[in-house]
Amino acid sequence: MKFIFDIFINSAFYLALMLNKKVISAMTIAGSDSSGGAGIQADLKAFASIGVHGTSTITCITAQNTKKVINIEPLPIEMIKSQFEAIMDDISPSHVKTGMLYSEKIVRFVADEIEKRRLIAIVDPVMVSTTGSKLSKDGFSNALIKNLIPVSTLITPNYDEAEELLGKKIRKGEEEDFCKELKKLGSRYVLLKGGHAKGEKVIDIFYDGKEIRRYESIRLGGGTGYHGTGCTLSALITGYLAMGLEVKTAIEYAKEHILKSIVRSYAPGKGVHMIDQLAPLFDDKEKLNILEKMRNMTYEIENSLETDMIPEVGTNFGYAKSHALRREDVCAFDGRIINIHGKVRVLSCPSFGASKHVASIILSAMKYAPEMRCAMNIRYSKDMLKSVDDAKLKCASFSRKEEPKENVSTMEWGTANAIERYLKENGKETFPDVIYDEGGPGKEPMIRVLARSPEELLEKVERIRKNYIKIAKRTKKEGDNGWKNKD
Repeated sequence: MKFIFDIFINSAFYLALMLNKKVISAMTIAGSDSSGGAGIQADLKAFASIGVHGTSTITCITAQNTKKVINIEPLPIEMIKSQFEAIMDDISPSHVKTGMLYSEKIVRFVADEIEKRRLIAIVDPVMVSTTGSKLSKDGFSNALIKNLIPVSTLITPNYDEAEELLGKKIRKGEEEDFCKELKKLGSRYVLLKGGHAKGEKVIDIFYDGKEIRRYESIRLGGGTGYHGTGCTLSALITGYLAMGLEVKTAIEYAKEHILKSIVRSYAPGKGVHMIDQLAPLFDDKEKLNILEKMRNMTYEIENSLETDMIPEVGTNFGYAKSHALRREDVCAFDGRIINIHGKVRVLSCPSFGASKHVASIILSAMKYAPEMRCAMNIRYSKDMLKSVDDAKLKCASFSRKEEPKENVSTMEWGTANAIERYLKENGKETFPDVIYDEGGPGKEPMIRVLARSPEELLEKVERIRKNYIKIAKRTKKEGDNGWKNKD
């Protein structure tokens, strides 16, 4: 649903431009980041990425790079006021976000304008940069509490900022209570961001005065840190609210966007990584291309397989987008590929998230070799394995008997186990083409073919098929395909 929504909103944006219609606008009131990773630079890219026209009121000029903030020059209040009024007198955005406000004087001006004009305001209480430099003067926190937060719609502090606002530390297990205390400062909604907390997942906590909602996402390692995440998140929420989404949905969409931006982060300098606010645009285009390719290859897939190659549980063909992290990032066929009356048939259209089995294989393989984005499972037999060997494809295997008893995904564990053993024995310069297992009680043995692209995958499968036909003709008997479910 989100995938379709992204395509729609960007199409609507450009259609509105062509028809000379009024587009949705929003404003960022923040500092300028000369490195281009945060501040108004990040906010404007975030607005543009979701089809919102971004306007700005610059509060401070910073001299900074990916390693440190070198200098900060706050603009005169008259200049800040002039920028703000110029936009409001013409474009008149109803939704604004605040970032680096720096001083008590700037905070009071912004708060007065928000209250007077009844603006929807998202307050990101920026106090310290990603590189650790202070971005506010003494008295700033008190001004936020007294003037700005009470007139805001949503505040989005991270743990450090929240602790500064309340003057105490967040203790583990008390995050929700902390969120409720932040709500008492006067904002309509609170989003306590968990990026600075420890744990395998990032957990943001939302409170609207009645109920708590937790937003969980994967925590991605980033050595030197990611620059611009807080700015971008609040800008995206502001943009989505300006479109008319309700706040919980706006946060959900913004979180999804941020994850994609972090996945495609890059390092333009020697310090922190920059997130790519435009990543979802490339992501959506890539997904459409994958869907089209998979649909167009249906006939080739059917003709690349013999019915003897289809396992009892059926076959599937998976193709992941680059930087894939989850099942929803892997395209496969709903209903699988099966043997119908002696014919191999693809029963349905491809879609993202269609197969847990093949997605688990691909995602595990990509952790070791990000380019290995395709996989197909085929039937296991001694003749089929001999066909793989004759095709000169590199094999790895795992045994279900060694599977940990803990609650783990067999395919994730098995794929990782086979790859690690293969790399240990053969070196990291090579990678297996095939991973197989001999099954277990109630579990069908299986061969899984890995590849970098759909074309390479079908080429490998075709080599297996040709060798299997030769073996079948030579032996003139059925291969060792007599597996039966013992349940």
